[in-house]
Amino acid sequence: KGLFDLIKCAEHVCKVHPDVKFILSGRGPFLNKLEEEVRRIGLQKNIVFLGYVKRNKLIQVYQNATVHVVPSHYEGLPTVLLEAMSCGLPVVATDISGNNEVISSGVNGFLVPPKAPEGMAKTILRLLHDTVLREKIGRAARKTIEEHYTWDKIADNILKCYENML
Repeated sequence: KGLFDLIKCAEHVCKVHPDVKFILSGRGPFLNKLEEEVRRIGLQKNIVFLGYVKRNKLIQVYQNATVHVVPSHYEGLPTVLLEAMSCGLPVVATDISGNNEVISSGVNGFLVPPKAPEGMAKTILRLLHDTVLREKIGRAARKTIEEHYTWDKIADNILKCYENML
């Protein structure tokens, strides 16, 4: 999922903004190694591991965030991308399939090359420094979800597929 890249990215961002917090939710087989890496580089105050987060709490996490990052090396269509965009968050995501089918870079989010934590950091810093851009991208992200990814839109698309097959 590119979380080690995100930690390297955080190192760059925190040099410029030592007060920034990166919030990671979920659990997985690399959690201990990720926590070790955070301790090794001394970012324990900047990178917070929440573990498993229930849905109602997850929405609060999104709503309190400034930027959402999807650092994946490969993906289908990540639910977290759609969830963050639906909350009006500007998203910085790697330019891989799934992500690049939803995001038009510079319009409703930003795409960065996978495995490029410095480029990711540069884009995050740009959004942190430019409130107007951050809000504009967040509004466009929300609009994208409303226009193409609501459950009604998805159900309509599935129904059209079935109708076309018949």
